[in-house]
Amino acid sequence: RSVGLRLSPRSPFLLRVLAAVHLQRGTVAGLRRDLDAALGLHRPPALDAGAGLQAWKVVFEAELACGESASMERLAALFERAAVSSASPWAGGAIWGLYGLALLLKFRGSGPSGASDREREQLWRVAVRAVRRHPLWKPLWLLQLAAWETRAATGHTPDEEELVDLVE
Repeated sequence: RSVGLRLSPRSPFLLRVLAAVHLQRGTVAGLRRDLDAALGLHRPPALDAGAGLQAWKVVFEAELACGESASMERLAALFERAAVSSASPWAGGAIWGLYGLALLLKFRGSGPSGASDREREQLWRVAVRAVRRHPLWKPLWLLQLAAWETRAATGHTPDEEELVDLVE
């Protein structure tokens, strides 16, 4: 790891360079380890100021660039942690959006019908939590609608409360 990353571990530029070097070498495990260390994911939240939105976008892009070894489960777990610990009213909605996108990407290839009931339910709960925390973010409302459609496409009959949540 470079001196620059030690001095500014959450610099999006330096994180992109780090990701490019690891991807060029094919060291996906090393990439994940170094990104986790740079973002301070293994430190207690009280001692860590948290990573900015740009740093989380680099993590998202780097994981997707891993190709076949990309882990949507890892992305979902990272964004769960980021969304819960985010105190910023502006970045919080975007992090929830990235979290929902990571869950939607778990369905790629198989479509919503190939996902398990647990995964569809997780996407629905995340979308509802996101909209409740950031009700003015239109992309989160669209995420909730997409989550509702994935549940409805598999024969799940929505209850009245779900429909009211979508209409409000």
